[in-house]
Amino acid sequence: MELASDLIDEDSRTWKTDILIPLARSIHDDFQVWGGELSGTFSVRSAYKLLQKSTRIPSNDIIQAENKKFYRKLWNLHIPSKIKITVWKISWNYIPTFANLKLKRLSVPDVDKQRKIVTTFFDSALQRRKLHNQDDQRTSVTIHFDADFDQYSSRSASGLEVRDMRGEILVSKSILHSNVASSFAAEAYTGLQAVRLGISLGINACEIFGDSRTVIKKCQSTERDKSIIGVLIRDIQDAKPFFQEIGFHFTPKTENVLVHVIAKEALKEGVGYYLDNGISEQVRQEMERIRQRRPDR
Repeated sequence: MELASDLIDEDSRTWKTDILIPLARSIHDDFQVWGGELSGTFSVRSAYKLLQKSTRIPSNDIIQAENKKFYRKLWNLHIPSKIKITVWKISWNYIPTFANLKLKRLSVPDVDKQRKIVTTFFDSALQRRKLHNQDDQRTSVTIHFDADFDQYSSRSASGLEVRDMRGEILVSKSILHSNVASSFAAEAYTGLQAVRLGISLGINACEIFGDSRTVIKKCQSTERDKSIIGVLIRDIQDAKPFFQEIGFHFTPKTENVLVHVIAKEALKEGVGYYLDNGISEQVRQEMERIRQRRPDR
């Protein structure tokens, strides 16, 4: 989608989809992201594409042939990308000098002291929590998650299973979601539900498995995520202190069949559920059909 008109049905003149923006549970300051990529990360390729579509240049508001030639020659030069980007920034007066930062009102106060204070506070809080729980019985589980998404209704379902160290199912759960923007967001919502389930069960240590490599990688990171699911990743990262130990791991889809079936059945039936020590009858029957179609070799 590039224009608001892309969201309008030309025949009925009605909105054919919603702009679905997930919101973080915790309040945070605004920050800048790169709009040329869904990941929010800058790349030379995306900058060049935006430049070709742009109608603004450093000197005036009309793209002229010589400017296109200049940038085309720049990107075709066999020099390190870092130098290309620097030249590009200079041509647009984007070098972050104090003068430019002041003009753009991007100067920020020194936050190192504030960061140290906040870090010390949270480290102290975590240490007190660990000391308080050191006599508690340690519980360690694995949580698998997967999502099923319907793009026509913008609805998704989360499938979750919790197993103990012996492989026994402790909990199976499905949750329905509405106003979900994409399958990418559906996986992130489900990852967040997996973390919340662990918290609600009072788990001290857990290993969480999902088959979306991108979502798992973002959950593993401690840096601020700037992608379209950044607010959901932020909520996942904010929940980590509730556990003494927590890890996120990628697993192939072939090893994640049960939770996929849980999510698929929930979306089909339009009903979520929570079940201790087992799975629903519908899920059990579907798993049996899958085993019959894929016999052991």
